[in-house]
Parts: sequence; C-alpha cells; structure tokens
Amino acid sequence: MYRSKSSATVTLAWLTLWLSGAGAMLAAPPVITSPTNVDVFYDAENPAEMQFAYRIAAAGATTYDATGLPPNATLDRTTGWINGSRNVPGAYDVAIRASNSEGTAATTIRLAIHP
Repeated sequence: MYRSKSSATVTLAWLTLWLSGAGAMLAAPPVITSPTNVDVFYDAENPAEMQFAYRIAAAGATTYDATGLPPNATLDRTTGWINGSRNVPGAYDVAIRASNSEGTAATTIRLAIHP
C-alpha cells in the first residue's frame, strides 16, 4: 500500500501530540518552590503575641517533613505549614522535604528570627 507524504506527516504529528499528552499525565516527584531565605522580625515590646508562619510550597506534594526547626515551632505534615514563636532569635538551617508516591524533593532553608 502506498501512502502519500502528507498522510505520513499527519500521522507522525498525531503520534507526537498523543505521546506528549500521555507524558503529561504521568506522575512526577514534587518540586519545592519555597524561598530558601526567610527573615522574621519580632517586636520586643509585645513578645508573647508574635508568631510566624511559613509554608513549604511544593507542586505535587502530599506529605511534608522538616528538621532543625526553631524551639516550639511545629509542622503540619499534610499542609506544609510551619508555625512558631518569634521569641527565639537566631538563624536556623531547616531541612525540608516534600513527598508523593513518585519520590521526595529536599532542600534547606535559612530561617532567621531577628530581634
């Protein structure tokens, strides 16, 4: 059977389009897009009232983890929100991870709490 060049080109174009769409549906490990340097300041006159919140932003993540958090800071492992007190000045290197069924992404953020 003979096919014209134009029919082969249309078939190849359709196959390329189909494959690119199929690849887009495959799951992938998360990608962390959060800033890696975070500066937090507190008001020394009202220290008891001051809290901070930071969200681990990661496309495709279903769970989160963090180590090296400042004292009394907590992580919600399902949303990626880190909450804590601004009353503990210092620089903290916090290792963060975002995971899904395809893998884990990790990075370190520098969380600086300034008086």
